[in-house]
Amino acid sequence: MEQGLNKNLTMNTIDIHQSMTLHMDSYSITIDSEGNWKTCRMGERLFRRLVNGQVVEMERNDPKRISDAGISQIRSSLSQGMRELAEKAKAGNIPAEACNINDSKVQYFLLSKGAELAKVDPQKINEYYNEAYPEAVTMLPPDRYRDLVLLPAVGCPSGKCEFCTLYTAKGFQVFSEEQFREHIDRVIELFGHATKDRRGIFLGSASALSLSQRRLVNMLRIIKKKLGIPERGIASFFDPYHAPKRTLADYLQLKELGLQQLTLGLETGSSLLRKRWGKSGDLDKLKEVVDVLKKAGFTVALTVLMAFHQDVNFLRHQKDTTDLLNSLPLTKNDIIYLSPLQPAVVARQTSEEQLQSLKEGFRSVSEAKIVPYRVDRFRYFA
Repeated sequence: MEQGLNKNLTMNTIDIHQSMTLHMDSYSITIDSEGNWKTCRMGERLFRRLVNGQVVEMERNDPKRISDAGISQIRSSLSQGMRELAEKAKAGNIPAEACNINDSKVQYFLLSKGAELAKVDPQKINEYYNEAYPEAVTMLPPDRYRDLVLLPAVGCPSGKCEFCTLYTAKGFQVFSEEQFREHIDRVIELFGHATKDRRGIFLGSASALSLSQRRLVNMLRIIKKKLGIPERGIASFFDPYHAPKRTLADYLQLKELGLQQLTLGLETGSSLLRKRWGKSGDLDKLKEVVDVLKKAGFTVALTVLMAFHQDVNFLRHQKDTTDLLNSLPLTKNDIIYLSPLQPAVVARQTSEEQLQSLKEGFRSVSEAKIVPYRVDRFRYFA
């Protein structure tokens, strides 16, 4: 962020490629390679910073937003705490077992820089976030939470799903290649060196593969030129019902350019329920797409809804979805996300019972990993 949030800081002289985690007594903190704090534990309280500058307190993995006054107090405490730890690092008094980085110069550099960055007004951070992201990052698959999000398009090409409130009426806007380059530059400015901490890239918003093959290929090439291909590759949501038809050769070309994982919204194997929820009832199309994706070597993830009223609809959903999964060529590398309806329409106990029931049924017919997916708990964490 030499041209962004810390453009007036002149300490950026050490090239660091990882976050630093420091544990001292009842105090622990994680700082990214740019010097910004990511998580901090003070006694029994755990705080996490979001990319947009907000702060949440984690209670049983459930993020609770902190008030502006609370954030101000946390910022002040963090700045003072990191300043004191920086002096310990300078004197070589950080125990080796207390930190994942044992170079005292790097420790001092990150802690000193972190003490200054902790004082930056969250509103200023939010301004940079809004400049970088023309649409807020509201959802990612749970195994991609640590990805760097890039937006070749915003909105949803469908916008008709009854259970979704994220994209309705926003339309679908594809960026030009020039706009996409500018977007990446602003994201790099926002994250600074911490872009290196992100082990994957996720293309938003609702369906990056709804772009034409030519446009998507060019945007993947832009990513490769500006950021390279990260360790976990590139992933995206994919709505095959609102996307151009692609051949196996097309998918192989995308795979060669770094795209590795695609998440499709199955929601249910019941054609009747899919229609009722605003989706296409043509499940043969989804089967065809999954088949060609597996032939091209992609990791496939499917979202399946749960936690709706325990009636004949759920029984139909469970049977039809199990039958459909049995027909798909999913492997142990693929994923089935079980996502409760939001807002909740059943009691927590009923939701847990449905989760276990669906898990057992799906495991009997598929090798894919089964992962709970709480969309309401997602935050774009720093």
